[in-house]
Amino acid sequence: MKKKKRTKSECELIHFKNRMSQRQGIILNKERINEICKLIQEGRSTFVRKQSNRIVIHDIEYDGKVLRIVYDKLRKLPVTVYDDSWRD
Repeated sequence: MKKKKRTKSECELIHFKNRMSQRQGIILNKERINEICKLIQEGRSTFVRKQSNRIVIHDIEYDGKVLRIVYDKLRKLPVTVYDDSWRD
């Protein structure tokens, strides 16, 4: 039987969840991902820079930490999170 190919959105979410766990020790579920998206979409984040026409970087306050999030504007999803070395 043929495996179903994942969409770009599904791959981005899997990557984001893995990186949040690895780099920040934060375990995410759908509700928590939606909270993070809402912070960015409602302007309750700090815009850092535009990386491309589709990708922007924002700082958000979440779980008592300031996190640097890479966000896909087209898909309206977070792509990854920086580790804490960005503060140096």
